[in-house]
Amino acid sequence: MFGSNSATVNLTLHGAAVEQVECIKYLGVWLDKNLTFLQQVEHAVSKATRAAWKVNRLIEGRKGLTPKTGTVLYKCLIRPCWEFSIAAWANMPEKGIRLLEQVQARCLRTILGTKSHAATDAIEVIANVMPVRLRIQQLCALEYIRIKQKPQDSHLQLLLQQALVPESSFTPM
Repeated sequence: MFGSNSATVNLTLHGAAVEQVECIKYLGVWLDKNLTFLQQVEHAVSKATRAAWKVNRLIEGRKGLTPKTGTVLYKCLIRPCWEFSIAAWANMPEKGIRLLEQVQARCLRTILGTKSHAATDAIEVIANVMPVRLRIQQLCALEYIRIKQKPQDSHLQLLLQQALVPESSFTPM
């Protein structure tokens, strides 16, 4: 059950009690009872950071990979860690977006060998990497277009029509 006012309900299935939890992983996405997706953001940041350390070991103080190769590795190995199914959880709070922006900036600074005080916008331009907020909008738009191209009677089309409530905070599309 989701929502801030969700009460504890005693549920049984075939005589066994159904456990109620604060957070659960479903289809690779962490869902919390208020659907803030902060647990998912933390999980994505953790995975991206681990992947970044693996790429950083290849760079070895700028002796190994070129910045161009490092950027390609970022786009192929690190960015997908936080992009996974983001169209489903893109309505995260501002705190979550800032965490994703920080991990992207940290990774790009290391890959390009820049100082820690270098402007994030400049680093993203040099690396030819889209800012996190724009990338989230792009991925959500692509998912929306993918669903809209399905037949009108498809299950996804029907779900999308039901989700498109004016001023709905549930769907980022």
